[in-house]
Amino acid sequence: MVEIKKDVPQRWSVIRCDRRTLKFLEANKIVSEVFRPTVLNDKGRDVGVFFDYVFVCDLNFQKIEDFQYWINWVGYVTEEEMATIIKRKESFQQVTIKPLCGATVEIVVGPFQGFTGKVEREFGDRCVVSIPIFGRRVDVTISRDEVKRID
Repeated sequence: MVEIKKDVPQRWSVIRCDRRTLKFLEANKIVSEVFRPTVLNDKGRDVGVFFDYVFVCDLNFQKIEDFQYWINWVGYVTEEEMATIIKRKESFQQVTIKPLCGATVEIVVGPFQGFTGKVEREFGDRCVVSIPIFGRRVDVTISRDEVKRID
């Protein structure tokens, strides 16, 4: 990480990117600091609290014009909002995600909202839910945040 001078104001942004892109941003000094809140899943692996959304400091837009990986800039975060998120970092790390595999869940967001199904498998912070559509079972891959456990 690059040392941040305290007298220079920091500008935090929210971006959506994959891990490969994040490593590239850090290695090429396109951002000065990265904050990705994580929690531990049932296997002891870090999973992003906000899925692919990451907080980056001092994003250099000029260096990412010819960028080979995907990156979506979401917006800026105020210093007060960022301070609150960083303070909550400890509470993020104390949370563990309970496995959903085999559980009955209801989809609460998106085009399949209101459907009930069974979680067939999980990977990272996504899961595959088998829901009935037109009398057939269809597997839908969605984020864990989009389902609510009902059993």
